[in-house]
Amino acid sequence: MEKAKALGKAALNTEEGRRASENYTKLMAELAAYEAATVADWCQLLSDTSDQKLKQPLLRHALPPCQQWITLYYFCSLRVP
Repeated sequence: MEKAKALGKAALNTEEGRRASENYTKLMAELAAYEAATVADWCQLLSDTSDQKLKQPLLRHALPPCQQWITLYYFCSLRVP
């Protein structure tokens, strides 16, 4: 559009110039709407993913559940005199 403006107002005052200007304005509006929708979708996905990840424990046991209980029992029995 800047190049068209550089050509002068005479070029934009023609029928083709007006159509080009209208098409450019419509295209820019559609691109802005698409960008806003894409960013909104991305923000929602990010929010959902971060909520899921924040609910996960920070540390995970490397042992299977049955061995965790055995290990826990062993360490608890060491504390009892």
